[in-house]
Amino acid sequence: MSLHWSVPFNRAAFGVTPVGTASLERLDEDALDCRDPAQKAACAARVDPDRLTRGSRYDVGNRMAVLRYRPRLWRERLGLDARAFVAQYRVAYRPLALVVPTDLLPGGVSVTEDYTATRTGLSLDSDVALPWGVRLIGGGELFYDHMPLDIARWRAGPSAFEGGQISGAPCPPATSDNPCPVVVHFAANRLTGGLFVSGERRLPGQLVLNAAARLQLYGGQRALDPVVLFSGAAVWSPTPRWNLKANFAEGFRPPSLLKTDSGNTVSWIGNPELKVERSRALQGEVNVRLLANHEGIRLIALRADYAYTWVSNFIQLNQGRFENVSSIGLHSAELLARLQLKRGQSFTLGYSFVDGATNDQGKLRSQPNQWLTLQALLPLWQERLFLSSNLTVVGGFDDPNRRGAGTSTLFTGRMANGVPAASPVLTGGFADQTLDSVGPTVGWNAGLRYLLADQRLRLAVDVYNLLDQRSFQANGFLELAAGLEPVPNPYYGVSAIGSVELTL
Repeated sequence: MSLHWSVPFNRAAFGVTPVGTASLERLDEDALDCRDPAQKAACAARVDPDRLTRGSRYDVGNRMAVLRYRPRLWRERLGLDARAFVAQYRVAYRPLALVVPTDLLPGGVSVTEDYTATRTGLSLDSDVALPWGVRLIGGGELFYDHMPLDIARWRAGPSAFEGGQISGAPCPPATSDNPCPVVVHFAANRLTGGLFVSGERRLPGQLVLNAAARLQLYGGQRALDPVVLFSGAAVWSPTPRWNLKANFAEGFRPPSLLKTDSGNTVSWIGNPELKVERSRALQGEVNVRLLANHEGIRLIALRADYAYTWVSNFIQLNQGRFENVSSIGLHSAELLARLQLKRGQSFTLGYSFVDGATNDQGKLRSQPNQWLTLQALLPLWQERLFLSSNLTVVGGFDDPNRRGAGTSTLFTGRMANGVPAASPVLTGGFADQTLDSVGPTVGWNAGLRYLLADQRLRLAVDVYNLLDQRSFQANGFLELAAGLEPVPNPYYGVSAIGSVELTL
């Protein structure tokens, strides 16, 4: 029996707002000394003297606890793996700038948001070895998702809410502490249950066949239609060093509660009629052991695989609303080299390639299609302290953006020769579009594992983005139509997660 608990420690600052203007932590006007009579006029022209929308912070965390029981029964022929778990996903903006300060909107507009979504559930997996080379695996799961009501609390100067509107949009009736109580997402819940069974048979000639089926059922406020899935695979080992694999698999992804129940006034519009995404994939794989148990080397192995995947009922944004709108075809290939040493060190070098297209927009250009990864696991002290490292190079991509048809000028806190200076700002254009080229980036994650009490207690710390790369996140499979963001959003900086696992 084991208990696993993890808590994140990460924080990030946004570099842009959802409407695309840089949410700067510092403005030129902040350097003014308003006690100096000579700077009195410049101080009077400040657009954000109270820093209403500055210091935008984004706190995100996944808190998780798992209780696990794994016995072996029936002379080791029957294995059980039972789990009870609770996971929480928390998002907090304190604040998130929506409109930066200008002379037309002093103080700008920002929103404070803090909510926690929770998943609680049980799962049971089992495996049993039967005569004639047959092995059965089966199990089920049941979990409950709950997302609470989230109402945004606005931060802005009084002029932002004049006439019961904010940035031209009507506000709901104000409350004593919230001048514009807009719903970010409504309360929603879903109960999910699943059953699966998988059978494997070893045949003469080093051939293994596998077939599996899964039934997925839903209930609660956001229940979905049942999903039935099938898969099959064959593995052939012509020699002890080589094995060839071919398989067919079906997959699914239910729409998240955030996509079904988002409010209709902030960012995206939810759609409670969304269907489950479905996928089908064909894959071929070759594995070869080049060297095994030779001097200080335990293993040198190579793997190559190719897959083609069809995705239907794909969920994407369509004019600001989530819809099942298109299907996708994806080609993917991977090369992997693995080196294991007898002293415990392990190194992996991998290359991945993905190329895809949708049936309505053509080739996917807003996602990277190449990745190069170098991983290492190093024992540091007495098989108790381990260091893991993951260095990833991600290829470039094109970011689809809207470009304005013209420009205007606004005072946005910039100074020139000691006086406020106007800045050019693109005005909105709904037909003009461009594709920004975003270059390759490098990410480095590392972690430490420490084993105590005869390895029954495991302490871990994982640090992400050690190079603090503020690289730009890809636009996903979002539509190429005019969007709100004229620049891609940067990822957050360094973050860390600590975890504890106790085995009883």
